[in-house]
Amino acid sequence: LSMQLAGTTTNANTALSIMSDQYIDILITDIRMPEMDGLTLLKKAKLIHPEIRSIIISAYDDFEYVKHALQLGVENYLLKPINTEELNSTLYKIFKDLDCMTESTLSQDMFAFRNNILDRWVTGNIQDFELYERARLLNMDLSAPYYQICVLKVLNHNEVDEKFKYVSQLLDITRTIMSPLFGGEYFIDNSFFVILLLYGDLIPSLQNELKSSLGKIHNKASTAGIDFFCSIGPLTNDPLKVNMSYKSAVMYLDYRLLYTE
Repeated sequence: LSMQLAGTTTNANTALSIMSDQYIDILITDIRMPEMDGLTLLKKAKLIHPEIRSIIISAYDDFEYVKHALQLGVENYLLKPINTEELNSTLYKIFKDLDCMTESTLSQDMFAFRNNILDRWVTGNIQDFELYERARLLNMDLSAPYYQICVLKVLNHNEVDEKFKYVSQLLDITRTIMSPLFGGEYFIDNSFFVILLLYGDLIPSLQNELKSSLGKIHNKASTAGIDFFCSIGPLTNDPLKVNMSYKSAVMYLDYRLLYTE
C-alpha cells in the first residue's frame, strides 16, 4: 500500500496536535492510554477531521467498548495480540475506499470545472489566453473549421429541483441522439438551458440533419413529458466568436423564432 506514516505517540493530546497540523486519513489507537482513552481521542479527532477512518486496538473484548467503537464508525476493533493479516486486510480496505472516494471527487470536480469553462466560453466570459489554456487541459477542440450553437429551453417547470431533473433528462436524450452524428460539447449552462456546442468541418452540410435530429429530440422528450423550445445560432469559423452564435440563439428564443417539427 502507498501510505505514509504521519506520526506516532503514546499521548492522545500529542496525537491531536499532530492532526491539527496536517490532514490525517487513518487513526490507529489503543483503548487504554494515559490522560485520555482511545474512544475519547477518536471523538475529538472527528471534530478536526470528520472523515477520518479509525482502527481501535484493545486487550479487552468488552461489549461496551465494542458498541461505543461501532457507534463512532471504526473500521475494525482488533484484540491484542494483533493479527497482522487482519490489520493489513483492514488497512487495504480503507485504502481502496479512500482511493475510490478520491477518484470520484476528482471526477466530479473535473466535470464541474469543464462545465464552468464551457459556460464561460459560450457566454464570452473568458479571456482568450485562458480559453486556449483550459482547452488544452480539457481536450476541447479550438481548431475546428466551423462552430454552431443550439439552445434548448425547458418550459413549464419553475421549481429548481424539478426543472433540473427535466433539463438533465433532456440533456441525456440530446446526447444520445446527437453525438453519433455531430462532434461537440453537450452541457447545461447557468440559465438551465441545454447547450449544443457543435463543431467540425461538416457542420455547414449537415443543417438539414441538425433540424431532423432536433425533431427527434422533441419527439422523444415529449413522450417523457418534457416540453421545450429550441433555437439554432449562426455558424462561425472562429472559436472566439462562439459567444455570438450563443447570443443569437438566445435572442431567437426570446422572439420565438424557433425550429419545431
